[in-house]
Formats: sequence, structure tokens, C-alpha cells
Amino acid sequence: MKNRKNKLILSIIFILILIIIGYIIYTLISNKQSQNITFYTVGGNKENGLVISDCKEDQEKGTDYETLKKLKGNQFVWVPVENVVANSYDEAKEMVENDKYPLVVKDGDNYKTLIYYFDGNNKEIKLNVGSFEITSEPSSNDSDEKQRFNEMVEYLIKYNGFYVSMFEVGNITNLQDDGDNKGISKYGQNHIAENTWSNMFSLCKNMYQYKNAKSEMIWGCQWNAILIWFYSNESTRDYAFSMKNKGNFSGKLNYTGENPNYCINNIYDIFGNVAEWTQASTGEIYRLAVGSNFENADSNYISETDFTDNPENSYKFIGTRAVLYLYE
Repeated sequence: MKNRKNKLILSIIFILILIIIGYIIYTLISNKQSQNITFYTVGGNKENGLVISDCKEDQEKGTDYETLKKLKGNQFVWVPVENVVANSYDEAKEMVENDKYPLVVKDGDNYKTLIYYFDGNNKEIKLNVGSFEITSEPSSNDSDEKQRFNEMVEYLIKYNGFYVSMFEVGNITNLQDDGDNKGISKYGQNHIAENTWSNMFSLCKNMYQYKNAKSEMIWGCQWNAILIWFYSNESTRDYAFSMKNKGNFSGKLNYTGENPNYCINNIYDIFGNVAEWTQASTGEIYRLAVGSNFENADSNYISETDFTDNPENSYKFIGTRAVLYLYE
């Protein structure tokens, strides 16, 4: 009887300890989300790749290749978005005919990604509708995903753009010893693949959860926004269709930023090296990876290199890229 009583007391104490630990963790997270974080301008401009960092020592250092090797913080690049929403598919078609490329279409009280085909043969951005829509965003059966997607769209409407990680996300397969488990956007990262979509999604989300800064895995429509941005400028227009000479297709993985030539508007390795998971889905189960990878040298055309698979599988040639939202 005494032993049973002692076990009961120990069980109660153990449960109380767990509750206290949980409360401490919750408090720390809540405090962090009520705090602000400061980002600093590194160099560039909003039209052709403004770079920011979360480390003050990087402020105004510039975007020269030799300089970025020494930067200490996570770096992100501004992607301008001129046209965000079409109110209907008919309006979207009309906008495209006038060289305006909305990212999403109104879907009742929500939004839905517009599917584009980047035609490398004719150098045209074509809008796919109806039976040609093989991917969807957000997933139709995920209310949380719909809410996050709506919040992202509203941000783009308000700020006319977003920040994308300057590099493919590092720390994917070599999580930090302190258990912080955050993604990294820096030069020289090797561990940029071989984890599940779900884990990469969490790593991107955990990078920044502050009152004035949130991060997440890139959406498929934001990938389109990057290509449309390239298309909007004569000097980068071809990169909306072709990956030729702008990516690692050597058959061997490079560390992030290893080749200075694989950079467009201060974004490194947007093509080749590792393909990048997005939040776009196919068939309600599979997820979409974009940008091709180091093993794929079969085609130079962006439109022919998308990859879909089970998000719970991991691959040596698929990583991801994060996006960042800063709030005034």
C-alpha cells in the first residue's frame, strides 16, 4: 500500500514537472512572437535584388561575391510583385494578353494559384486553365493551408512583394546541436537536401516567428513570381524560360553559392544544384519541387523540370527555399 502511494506521488510530481516545462516553453515562444527583430540593408535595390540580413555587422557591406562569403547573418532578397490578384479567370486571361501576370485568382472568399507554363520554345508565359491544371495551391482539404495562403496573398497585395532566401536553405541534414532546428540562408552550406517535405516545412517556419517577421517554405506561386520578375527585365528575360549556364547540373552537389555565375538578381542557385520543395500540391498528396537539380542535364527548359512526389520521402537532390515577410 505504501509503495503504491509512493508511486502515485511520484507520478503526480512527474506530471507537474511536465506541465511546468510545457508552460516555460509556451511562454518563451509567446514572448518571442511578441518581440521584434531588426533586418539590415546589405546592398542592391528593390528593382534588381535588394539584399537584407538579420546581422547588423552585415549592414551596407554590399553584394560583391567576395563580400558575401564573409557575411554573418541570414540573407534574403526582395522579389517585387506588380500584379497579385485577378478577380476571375477571364480577367486573368485579359491581363496576360496585356503582359500582366497575376499570381492568384479569387476563389469565393479565398484565393487560388494560377498555373503558368513558361514556354521556352516561343519565349512566352502561357496561362493554363481547366484540364491543364495539374497542380493546386492551396490544398482544397486543408483549412490551415488555406488560411496561410490567404495571409500570404494579402501581404503581397499590401507590400507588392516578398523576401526570398538568397540561398537554398541550409541546416537541412545537419541540425544545430542546440536543438534550435532552424534553416539557414548563407553562403557555403553543404547540408541542403535529404529530408522530408514536412521537416523542411518546419525548418523554414521556425526561422522567424516574431511580431514583425514571419517565414515559411516558398509557395508555388511565389516561384512563378520570381520567373515573372526575371521576365520583366530585358537583361534577365531569358531566365524565365531557360536554365542554360545558370545552374549546377554537373552530377555533383555544390555548397550554396559555390559558383558566382549561378546568380540572378542576387539570388543564388535558383536553378540546378538541388530542386526545391514548394507548398504546391498535386492530387492532394504529392508536393511540387521546382528548379531542377544537379543530376538533371536533360533539358534547359524550366517548364520541363518540375518534380512531384510523396512529401514524406527524402532525396539527395531536393531541398527547399524559404520566404520572409516583414511587417511595418
